[in-house]
Amino acid sequence: MMLAGMGLTSAQAQESGQGLSKNAIGLKFSSSNISGAEVTYQRLLNSNNRLELNLGFANGKHTSAFKGTGLYEWVYSIENGFYWFVGAGGSLGSWSYKHDGYKDDGAIVALSGIAGIEYHLKPAPFQFFLDLKPNVYITDYHDYNNINLEVGIGARYKF
Repeated sequence: MMLAGMGLTSAQAQESGQGLSKNAIGLKFSSSNISGAEVTYQRLLNSNNRLELNLGFANGKHTSAFKGTGLYEWVYSIENGFYWFVGAGGSLGSWSYKHDGYKDDGAIVALSGIAGIEYHLKPAPFQFFLDLKPNVYITDYHDYNNINLEVGIGARYKF
């Protein structure tokens, strides 16, 4: 309905070179201590739904971790190659902490939401994005009170 109101259909967006592609892969940098840099992959499921998978690793001075996240997203066209999206999913991973003789480690299990905006470059097959991802951790993690908000920025190659 929103697309029709703007006079732009998903098919027209695809034809312009700015539309959603079947697949996209890239890098995401986030404010998370668990996974500051992530490999990110998207798979379009239909005209306005997609699956996003992210795999992140962190290796800091005292903490190391990895986390995989899966999100189901709803994507809506704004105009001129811009889209906004919302979604929900979860994360699984592992972390360890070592400092001054103290050691701790554990599993990462979290429920996640996501909201953001992206720009699809015309005519090149790239998209750039900014997102916010709130997480509610089911398991304890050393640096958080079981709730945090990640800010992410990145780019993907569309194919």
